Amino acid sequence: MASGEEDMQNPGLAGDPPQQSHAAFLGKLGLLEFYPNRLTLKYLLEINHDTMSDKELLSLKDVPLAFLKKLLMVNTKCWNYTCTDSETTPNKDSDNDDDEEEEDNEYDGEEDMYSDDGKVNPLDLVTALYHCADSFLQQEMAIKMSMCQFAIPFLLPQFSESCCSLMLWALRNIYKEWRPRDQLNTKQYVEDSVVHAQIPVLSFVRLGNCSLSKSQLLNHVLSNAQHINVFTHRDMSGGNAPKKIANGLVEIAWCLPSGKSTIDVFPEPVAIANMRGEISSSDTQFSFLMKVSAAVFVFLDTMTDEERQLLDSQGSLKSKLFLVINTQRKGLQRKYTNALKLKEERVLRRERRLNMAESNTLITDAMKTALKECTEMSTLEEMSDIALNMGISVDENKVKASVSAKATAETIMKGIGNSPVEDYKKIQLPLQGDILKELAKTEIEACRLQNPGSLSLEEHKAQLHMKRQKLREHQRTIKISEAAGMFIQALSTVDKDERAFFLRWIALQLDRKSRKRTNRTPQRIPRSLHGK
Repeated sequence: MASGEEDMQNPGLAGDPPQQSHAAFLGKLGLLEFYPNRLTLKYLLEINHDTMSDKELLSLKDVPLAFLKKLLMVNTKCWNYTCTDSETTPNKDSDNDDDEEEEDNEYDGEEDMYSDDGKVNPLDLVTALYHCADSFLQQEMAIKMSMCQFAIPFLLPQFSESCCSLMLWALRNIYKEWRPRDQLNTKQYVEDSVVHAQIPVLSFVRLGNCSLSKSQLLNHVLSNAQHINVFTHRDMSGGNAPKKIANGLVEIAWCLPSGKSTIDVFPEPVAIANMRGEISSSDTQFSFLMKVSAAVFVFLDTMTDEERQLLDSQGSLKSKLFLVINTQRKGLQRKYTNALKLKEERVLRRERRLNMAESNTLITDAMKTALKECTEMSTLEEMSDIALNMGISVDENKVKASVSAKATAETIMKGIGNSPVEDYKKIQLPLQGDILKELAKTEIEACRLQNPGSLSLEEHKAQLHMKRQKLREHQRTIKISEAAGMFIQALSTVDKDERAFFLRWIALQLDRKSRKRTNRTPQRIPRSLHGK
């Protein structure tokens, strides 16, 4: 991407000023000057004394840029940069028998929003950076997080009246590859954008206080004994810090088959959405996940009447629910089955004596059941229509320059693919056809003078010069085609934001078309559960 694009300030994303508590938190991280969406990739790629060395993290204001620096280097240890060097964060094993410990350390007690305790929750850090990063830096962060096999923000909680935003643009440049079940006997695999691929979504949420960490459990399920922290959890560096702004964040990750049953968790691709915080305080996100997911797994210890009514209000979508009750009481399983009128196999009781491996098997079997029952799938791009109908904003629609640039790019791309590429080039790119080839041959002969025939060298050079002149005159008689004219006009706009978005939209669409046309047959699939 050109530096002009990376230097964008994204004025189209300027929103309402953050609330006082959010502004205080951004100030604590030294990010308030970048809100909203003023942090650019060009700024991060500047070469100076600080970027050439690992600066000691003396305060939380040093944390965000240190984290981004490591993330852009695809350093999977970047989560270690969520605490200052003076802060000690012992990594203790989680106690699953502690009834009072909540998932992700979400305490009921009041926390001091303004205290600087030397560490920040990784989810808060990512949420804050997404609010301060421009559209292109968000895309770059998403790509690097995908390469590190981290979960990526899918629904981002907002500081303004809009409850959240669907991060469709940030995900558009991520491609995954997998080998589905019907191609096990071949060396071919599927490669597609995560935005356009039809992959079922399984969502995981929490109801009330739950002593079982669903994020840790999901990591065990997805990593298949590889010990990959796809989702951040309380036992990671900074994970036990109370969340300030990340409640309502929904992350997404993909579990993709390689064709080898010994390492594949599921035989078909599946997307995992993990909502942070409690569903009663993020009911819009919960309702959205209910509509777009093949199944929604609800983790809980107990359920109040109000919480039962929240689940019961989902109507016909209630059939998608799987309850995961973390309790020793056998009676709760039957009680909630009858109260919500669910099938018995959809109410799972996870006894607290079970270890993580046994819990893994319980959840994995239920997920496989949900995938077998899934009959309809939609793409993330199709989900954007559902989001808009629910009042959820879509990131790429919030920027006026992006909307107009996308329309121009789609108009130019319409002719590509409807007819053979050769025919399209003859019509829309005539100057690069036979005339250009003949001109190139003439230029080469003018330099080499290898075929003068019966002519002297001077006569041969004069003949080649005349031929070049005629070819140039012929080129000047050809009018600019419609597609070329639109492309030149888009590049000539004085709005540098729209020009940068146009180039990115064209690149995204050309890349997708070229990937579809390329028949790749690699010898093996990488052993990564998240594709490449």
